[in-house]
Amino acid sequence: MNMTPEKELENLIALQKIGEERILLLTEQIEKQKNTPLNWENCFQEQGFYINNTSEIIGIDVKENRNVNNKNVFRAEKEAKSALAMAQLSHIIWVANGCEELNWSDAFTSKYVISRVSNRIDMDFFDNSYRFLAFKTSVIRDKVYEENKQLIHDYLMISL
Repeated sequence: MNMTPEKELENLIALQKIGEERILLLTEQIEKQKNTPLNWENCFQEQGFYINNTSEIIGIDVKENRNVNNKNVFRAEKEAKSALAMAQLSHIIWVANGCEELNWSDAFTSKYVISRVSNRIDMDFFDNSYRFLAFKTSVIRDKVYEENKQLIHDYLMISL
């Protein structure tokens, strides 16, 4: 169907008006972002998830009772799940490493790590590049992984 020049002009003017409105809206958003500090108080969302005292992950809607002092609210459920897994793994790592911290400033001693590369688990070793899931030996690392796969996947936010 061919459009008359008048109709085509009318459509172009309407598109131009929509474009101008969109440009104005985006300009206002950019200016607001430039002038808004990126701190907790300004970035705290209206919904989130927290871990209660029985280790349950609870979804909340804080529109009516927004309390920026309540800083244990995660934006996404998978982040809360990751934090819960991290807390549990910290105890496992401590015991697995003989109840002592690894010395990350010692570049001559390898640390055997579990990390996330893209969307997969990576088993590697490092000398002084910190990783949370780090162990004294590859045998300990592999044993912890085999016995705690779900926790490690939750911590790294990767589906098992």
